[in-house]
Amino acid sequence: MGRFLGGIAALALLAAGARGEESLWLTEYGPAKERAAAEHKPILIDFTGSDWCPDCAALEANVLSTPTFLSYAKKNLVLLRIDFPKHKTLPPDVQQRNAALWWKFGAHNYPSVILADAEEKVLYRGNDQPEGPGGFVALLRKASPPEAAPAKEEGDAFAAFAAQPDAGPSPSPAPAPAPSQP
Repeated sequence: MGRFLGGIAALALLAAGARGEESLWLTEYGPAKERAAAEHKPILIDFTGSDWCPDCAALEANVLSTPTFLSYAKKNLVLLRIDFPKHKTLPPDVQQRNAALWWKFGAHNYPSVILADAEEKVLYRGNDQPEGPGGFVALLRKASPPEAAPAKEEGDAFAAFAAQPDAGPSPSPAPAPAPSQP
């Protein structure tokens, strides 16, 4: 009985942790933009097909849900997830809002990750798999405006890596808008 209750307690803690990570991700642009302006942080927008896109699932598992990325994100980013599921029906107004953001930010396939400031200036646009969470954090640090860039902490290996001129992959150039809606 004790092991059973201990197992249930462990599952409850895991679920609480997952909800804590999930609560970092907003799903509406308006509140994300307001938070970004108030906190002087860029917005990281993850355009995903959560229930059908294998590359989206890989980005989530290998980068966006890792402790390295989440630690950086909590201090330095406003996270916004815009989902285009195929096996779950979103309300029509959410579908329309998501499609409008897809076009507004020039997303062109799944996953598309956009880093933008509160004034909607795109700082980074990419859809490739970054070189793990450390490489992705380095890329985001490099793309973030100086006023939004975190203070370097002594012994911060990521700050040292990001300060190198050729650290991490280069941000992708902005592609032309997709010819058809998602």
